[in-house]
Amino acid sequence: MLTPFDDYPVHQTALPVAHAGGGHPDHYDRFWFNGYDEQMYFALAFGLYPSRGIIDAAFSVVHDGVQRSVFASGRIPLDRTRTSIGPISVEIVEPLRVNRILVDAAEHGLVADLTATARTPAHEEPRVTQYDGTELRTDSTRATQMVTWTGQLASGGQDIRVNDGTYGTKDRSWGIRGVGERTPAAPRTALPQVFFLWAPLNFADECLRYVVMENEAGQPWLERSAGASLLLAPGETVELEPLQTFRMKGVGYLHPTWGHGRWHDELAVGGETFKAAELDTIAPDCVHVQQVVRAVWGDRIGLGVLEQLVIGPYEPGGFRGMLDGAPE
Repeated sequence: MLTPFDDYPVHQTALPVAHAGGGHPDHYDRFWFNGYDEQMYFALAFGLYPSRGIIDAAFSVVHDGVQRSVFASGRIPLDRTRTSIGPISVEIVEPLRVNRILVDAAEHGLVADLTATARTPAHEEPRVTQYDGTELRTDSTRATQMVTWTGQLASGGQDIRVNDGTYGTKDRSWGIRGVGERTPAAPRTALPQVFFLWAPLNFADECLRYVVMENEAGQPWLERSAGASLLLAPGETVELEPLQTFRMKGVGYLHPTWGHGRWHDELAVGGETFKAAELDTIAPDCVHVQQVVRAVWGDRIGLGVLEQLVIGPYEPGGFRGMLDGAPE
């Protein structure tokens, strides 16, 4: 199946661009952005699932203790340069340098026109490949980039100040990851297990980024730092002070209805609003979070996020079941 993008010299296989890899149903290609200061946080997720024929996006804001989200989903366009669905658009103004996101969802309380400009080069993280028995669960690549934001943002009819130079992160990932409904297969013989920490941190003159994934015994199977890790050397650490929490379900992660890669209709748009203080912190759709943090590294004081997801057994934390929460 040919598309306009086939006229560009970008092919990686003998197939047209519309055919992703080997046709795995969980193939995805995603934009992800966040932006934050000590008073507010916003995030956008925008994904395409070529083998499922679906495109979806979500935009969410936390401000004054309220998290508000808009979701959109529909049939994937043949032209992959059309990076928009419903009220949400992502524009590639300058590849790996400048992006613009537009949200026109006043009926769901969200309007935005925001431009992200690269603060650092894009950093390619190690390829992640993971099997569950014989089933390929993950095979993906991610490029992470620190950015600064300018533009306008409104939530619930209230204008939110986005100062020029507001910190944030751009995350581009693609490959295979569990999305949509699971393909029919024999039941799993063990509990799913995830231990994931991701910390992009901004300082005035430097940026740090740390990522780790560990098995249930606490042994890292993916670990990478760029600039420095959170534990730099004995006696030298980066201290993180929590400021506010964003539930990742606001942009589709673990969302019971608007999870990534699910078919809703040719075009479906929805929204939700909730008070953060009223959420059950260990509910299945609330355990995946990004915590805005003040970071102290020696005499440097910066701002960043600490993303956290723990599902299933994790011996160092005393977790044994699917969602134990904090141990007694």
